[in-house]
Amino acid sequence: MAGINIKVSGVDRLIQKLRFYQVDKKARVKAVVGKYLLLIESEAKRRAPVDTGRLRASIYADPTPDGLGGRVAVQAEYAMYVELGTRLIQAQPFLFPAAEALRPAYTTDIIAALRTR
Repeated sequence: MAGINIKVSGVDRLIQKLRFYQVDKKARVKAVVGKYLLLIESEAKRRAPVDTGRLRASIYADPTPDGLGGRVAVQAEYAMYVELGTRLIQAQPFLFPAAEALRPAYTTDIIAALRTR
């Protein structure tokens, strides 16, 4: 019975390159995420209303341990009331508008990071 033998060379090299691209893309995504966490933090601080400065000072970026995500948060316990308002206080949004203002650029940069070889 005759068999067919196929020899494929360079598979190890190809696997190495694929791993490199995966690691490289992950690093690029981490860089974009980190950059935008800081940009959103900065923009939220710029937009935050100031009375004593406590609200602005309590805004911080908190990346996830793997660097692929994170959040921008506010420690001041009254931040939610400032952002959303109450029946007695008019809303003065600062955090959500900061994130929304940077969303188009973030989306473009993430797509570019994933498309780049």
